[in-house]
Amino acid sequence: MDYKSHITGIFDRNASEYSGFGTHFFDIFAEKLVDLSECSKGACVLDVATGRGAILKRILPRIG
Repeated sequence: MDYKSHITGIFDRNASEYSGFGTHFFDIFAEKLVDLSECSKGACVLDVATGRGAILKRILPRIG
């Protein structure tokens, strides 16, 4: 099995549980990243492949 197939298989096997796995872990880092961003009301934010939305849930109230 090649590396790409191996990694794809890992994601495929865990896809159904991804949104519930380690949510607290992601939330801790999301809060810290939002604090570090220093975004304020009206800021534009681009979310590119950052996972399950933990960052967006925290930054949206700040930027409006």
